[in-house]
Amino acid sequence: EAGLNADREGVAQLVRALRETRREIRTLATDARERERLVDQLRFETEEIASAALEAAEDQALHVEQARLGGARRLLQEAARALEALDGNSWSEAVSAVREIGTRDPSAANLVALAETIEASVDDLSRDLRRYREVIEEDPERLAAVQERLDRIARLCRKYGETLPDVIAYGVASAERLAVLTSAEFSMEALVAKEAALLAQLANSASELSRSRRARAGDLVLAIATELEHLAMGDATLSVGFACEDDTEGPFASVPDYEIVLTTSPLAGEGELLPRAFTETGIDRVEFLASFNPGETPRPLAAVASGGETSRFLLALTTVLGNASEARLEVLDEVDEGVGGRAGALVGEALLRLASRHQVLCVTHLPQVAAFGERHFVVSKSTDAGRTASAVAVVNGARRVEELAAMLGGLNAPNVAAAEELLRGAAR
Repeated sequence: EAGLNADREGVAQLVRALRETRREIRTLATDARERERLVDQLRFETEEIASAALEAAEDQALHVEQARLGGARRLLQEAARALEALDGNSWSEAVSAVREIGTRDPSAANLVALAETIEASVDDLSRDLRRYREVIEEDPERLAAVQERLDRIARLCRKYGETLPDVIAYGVASAERLAVLTSAEFSMEALVAKEAALLAQLANSASELSRSRRARAGDLVLAIATELEHLAMGDATLSVGFACEDDTEGPFASVPDYEIVLTTSPLAGEGELLPRAFTETGIDRVEFLASFNPGETPRPLAAVASGGETSRFLLALTTVLGNASEARLEVLDEVDEGVGGRAGALVGEALLRLASRHQVLCVTHLPQVAAFGERHFVVSKSTDAGRTASAVAVVNGARRVEELAAMLGGLNAPNVAAAEELLRGAAR
């Protein structure tokens, strides 16, 4: 491993940010007319509600005032009538008569007290009625203003909410949405500037990542070649091809269109400054080139390798990368595909080296590989009442020898002896 994970993650973060910014630009450009319509609507709503200067319980107070102003004449008439009645002598004569009764009959003291209470209450009522009459006045202009204010509140409630608090809350929300839509963050100019800045950062980071990869690719090739020697593939010729494609929307980078890196680990070459296609992994499209036979020109791995060669190459790559990583679980499903018995032991040894750093779980049908396992499991199937089930069982001792012999072709004396020799060889 080249130790470039942090650099690669930095490039990935820039790519994600650039894609999101471009998505916002496309959305803003596509919805520009709708956005302007929404801004105009929100601006009108906000100004209409704000200009009304509403108070939460204002309508209730206005209705009370409207009722008083609307009935002012009748209220004054009734107040005058009440005062006229209070100013009459009928109630005072009743009080005087009760007092006379009290002087003649002590048992009527309660009547006297009640009469005096009535007298005090009438005095209070008369005084308050006079104050009320002074407050009440006919004011057609104020009545018209109150009515106009209530009409305005009613219109706002029909448009923006059932109650005044609802209308006020709607105005606050509209103002907040308007502020967001008209902020610099959502302006096309700001987004375009942000896109340009991200492209410049991505150009620097992706170019540096590409150069670092090319500078260290030779070390990886050399390590894989060394591992392939252990797998009886010492004649293999390996290299890494780095390709960059043009993309008018990509970051500018001065790297070659195509460069082959050998085991000499050359410094990355320079190319023409062009906008390059990119992904979250950078601007490089990497491929392994190989020749597994002397005299053949290295070509892409998929075009030259047989099944067995591919298996051993992937094992070598896994081993090399595993040597540079933290301990982990490696699951290899038939990594020995296409590998003969002679090379099987070499594959087993490679797996054993890999297992010195990692937990290796290998699925294999090759006894030369299975013999190197620290533990040997057998997977079997059975059918009961029309249902199929799988089972996994560990085999040890003689049972493991028998299983290896069966993998060699059958449970007989020569195969048993060969199985025992495989185990002894693996142990050595």
